[in-house]
Amino acid sequence: MAELAEELGVSRYTVSSVVNGRARERGISQATVERIRQHLDERGYVPSRRALDLRSCPKDVVGVLHCGRLYSHLTEAFNLIVDSFTESPQRLEIMVVPSDELEAGVRELLARGVSQLIWLLNRPLAPQQVKPTLSPYLARVRVVIYNYYFDYEGTADKLTEHGCHLVGVDRMGGFRRLVRLMKRLRHRVVALPGLDAGDQQTDVRERAFQEIGLAAVRTGRWAGDPASHRRGRAAAAGIMRAMEAEDATAACFYDDEDAAFAMRGLKRKGVRVPEDLSVTGFDGMPFADALTPPLTTLRVPVERMVERVRAILGREVKGAEHRVKPELVRGASLGPAPGAQAAAGPKRSTD
Repeated sequence: MAELAEELGVSRYTVSSVVNGRARERGISQATVERIRQHLDERGYVPSRRALDLRSCPKDVVGVLHCGRLYSHLTEAFNLIVDSFTESPQRLEIMVVPSDELEAGVRELLARGVSQLIWLLNRPLAPQQVKPTLSPYLARVRVVIYNYYFDYEGTADKLTEHGCHLVGVDRMGGFRRLVRLMKRLRHRVVALPGLDAGDQQTDVRERAFQEIGLAAVRTGRWAGDPASHRRGRAAAAGIMRAMEAEDATAACFYDDEDAAFAMRGLKRKGVRVPEDLSVTGFDGMPFADALTPPLTTLRVPVERMVERVRAILGREVKGAEHRVKPELVRGASLGPAPGAQAAAGPKRSTD
């Protein structure tokens, strides 16, 4: 403002009065106001929103925090969350931080005046990520953790003790339904792409197969490759090894996109889906129904979950844990095991 005042030949007080809409009460002439505003426009000057906020003390600023890339159903959720605030003068502050700097991200959002925080998770939250020093910051805001992984060992009790609301999918329940269906279709051995043979950490898919009584074969971790087509080729190769060595008749993925590219890789190798091998995914992405054949998947009910987030922010619900059931969408990629006669049911349905 000092530079603008010098350029205009007026005081900084006069420029500040015009910028802050207080020219009339301070007796500044309309001609001076118009001359200053024209100069501000020519310079492309925009008042500092943070400086204005220090005086106005805005309420109900919503923060959105996430670590790294948002993908598949998380992208849809992010768009719905942002869209839900566009019809009102709600201010959003969006912060992206590395997973080991969550505390710094929360502190920064608090410094921006956030009173409500939506924390988007793209992977299970490890206990070491919720440090004791983070607790006082979480206690100062209303926190909703979206896409919480209830079915993994972790931090639910620690977070709910501090008043956090956890919104997530009942992944274990969804995979149990899927595995029971695969068992009725006479599948006995199923490949699990994305898990190393020597990895001692199980995921929710493997636990569901163990619980229902079907054999699950780990076919190798390849999720670190950012290129979907290369991940698909690697997954297809691992699945074919499981078919040859372990008599696997199906492959259960944790991501629709990886399942789609693996199906393409399998077809190029002459494997027919579902005649030779059934394939299932997770997420319920829109393109799943457009694949050939349409993909059987567990659809994440994003709209219902975002509605729950809005209800929590509006203080319309009680309770700290909010589990939403995924929808089992039956596509033609899942059929009876080769050589088996089973009650396949309808070719396309939402259970």
